[in-house]
Amino acid sequence: MLEALIAGQADPATMAALAKRRMRSKIPALEQALTGRVRDHHRHLLTLQLRHIDFLDAQIEALNSAIASCMTTLSQEAVVDAPPSSPAPADVPSPAAPPPPFTFTRAVELLDTIPGVNQRGAEMIVAEIGI
Repeated sequence: MLEALIAGQADPATMAALAKRRMRSKIPALEQALTGRVRDHHRHLLTLQLRHIDFLDAQIEALNSAIASCMTTLSQEAVVDAPPSSPAPADVPSPAAPPPPFTFTRAVELLDTIPGVNQRGAEMIVAEIGI
């Protein structure tokens, strides 16, 4: 709808028809909200704001990629630096398969299962206290 406003669309019914999902049930209210004057300077400001949102989304994606890359690198280092396991005594049965190495990625996955802790919070916890 904002892009339609920027493009010069002035008909509230046409713009309200662009609503998706849950907003479809609010078309009469949208038509009322979209009734008014939009001048060139309003369109210019909307364009700037949408560009800024796109810029911020790109920055967030770049940071998420950097975090994922660091987590992968740290997890690989943790596997390499893992101490060798000592052989079990003969009278202790050995497990069917050794558990996977505990890595930064695995720590984030486990912390993310705690109610109230999401992916970003888990990454911050691991960054602060390690695995």
